[in-house]
Amino acid sequence: MQLPSALTLTTLLTSFAMSARAVYPPPNDYIMSMGLDWANNYLSVYNSKGEDAFRWYKDYRRIRGSSSTTLADGSSRPLFKLESTTDSCRHNKRFLQYKGNTWAERDYRLQLRDHRADMWHFNYPDKSGIRRYYRFNKNSSNMGGRIYRVARGQKDVLEGLLRTNVRYDKWWNDPKGRNTFTLSIVDEAPVRDVKLNVLYVPIAPSFLNFCAPHPLVKY
Repeated sequence: MQLPSALTLTTLLTSFAMSARAVYPPPNDYIMSMGLDWANNYLSVYNSKGEDAFRWYKDYRRIRGSSSTTLADGSSRPLFKLESTTDSCRHNKRFLQYKGNTWAERDYRLQLRDHRADMWHFNYPDKSGIRRYYRFNKNSSNMGGRIYRVARGQKDVLEGLLRTNVRYDKWWNDPKGRNTFTLSIVDEAPVRDVKLNVLYVPIAPSFLNFCAPHPLVKY
């Protein structure tokens, strides 16, 4: 995997900083190490206390471009699973969770844009059955970006910020710090709904769109 050389955090959103909690680390932070450790057959997404909040599983099939991705909780209980037939290097991608054989419960799409940063669009129904639409604008200089809830005729609403940074949380047991991806969900966002669905996005642009062999590919 080739990681961008420029991993310095870009100052993104004054409005986000103003709405962030005053405590550190924020309880709505979800953290992933840049060091890809597949020893347990999954990648861990940690909460601010260093506990496994989520686990991310990836399974490539024998047919090129065919894969399944599962987001599970900290005890490996599956939360949802996405299927793809377009999961190939340097191609637009689409990941779907089907409800029966008729329509997609969740729909994630990666749009590759020449000379511009990539963009993700995704949607899912909330608890009331209303379908919510989101857009992830990736930074052009690093893997970070902004996650917005979007609706036709309405102003985009910021609900998450993905940053690439060095963290010095004690639970890393690393005095030099650890290179990480940190997803911060703003206080006003519906955390329970957003985190389950948005968490797929910071992982996806970072690890799905790569061209190096996956250690668990089944060929």
